[in-house]
Amino acid sequence: MRFAVLSVVGCVLATMLWGCGPRHQPTYPVRGRVVLRDGTPVAGCLIAFEAVDKSGRFELFTYRPGDGVPAGEYRAVLVPSIVDDHGKASQAPPFHARYRTYETSGLKFTVQAGDNFFEIKLDRAEPKG
Repeated sequence: MRFAVLSVVGCVLATMLWGCGPRHQPTYPVRGRVVLRDGTPVAGCLIAFEAVDKSGRFELFTYRPGDGVPAGEYRAVLVPSIVDDHGKASQAPPFHARYRTYETSGLKFTVQAGDNFFEIKLDRAEPKG
């Protein structure tokens, strides 16, 4: 299954499946938002895809910002940041730990021809103790 890197800040997408050669497939814009089920934006994590800013918004691209990705099925995981924007240790992420592996995240997306917008709604982390 293909996967791509998401970014709000313009990080380059890993081209694991498509290689480094010339483009052979058309790409389609993908944007969205990551929130908890109550609507609180999720910040301080990576989507495997990639970086998510404080608004919870993201953009999926392959070769350059704005170009999108090929149509198809994708799955995703969320990875908590180790440090915050100031180099200090990050707090525990607000989302449930199951979103950290492909086998348990349940996050799957279908990119179709045209514009794509995904709102990713996550369950909160379980209380400790």
